[in-house]
Amino acid sequence: MPSTRNSRIQILTSDEIDELYRRPEFNQTEREEFFSLDTRALEHIRKMEKLESRVHFILIMGYFRSKPVIPQFHLKDVRQDVRYICHTYFAGAKPQYTVLPKSTRFRLVSQVISFLGFEQLTL
Repeated sequence: MPSTRNSRIQILTSDEIDELYRRPEFNQTEREEFFSLDTRALEHIRKMEKLESRVHFILIMGYFRSKPVIPQFHLKDVRQDVRYICHTYFAGAKPQYTVLPKSTRFRLVSQVISFLGFEQLTL
């Protein structure tokens, strides 16, 4: 009996899958564009207690604005973006580069998607 894995249709190449799901890598101009916050967004993040949650929210929103997928990342892997966000919005405050709990990440992703006017697909 043939393996199910081998009988799947392959629509995208590995490079195309990587391009689609890989976290964007911004230059300075792109950071200014994708991490820009309007008054409504600033009010929303000010309600969050922890700096790390605020930074993650802005990162998730910026990456989603760039391409509509939610990439996996750790703050330590996106230090330049974190520095830009902290310098621009939090007077240069330095977040802790700890791993975000899955429940917190899920909550932040849900907030970003809702904030931007999208709905999550549920099965």
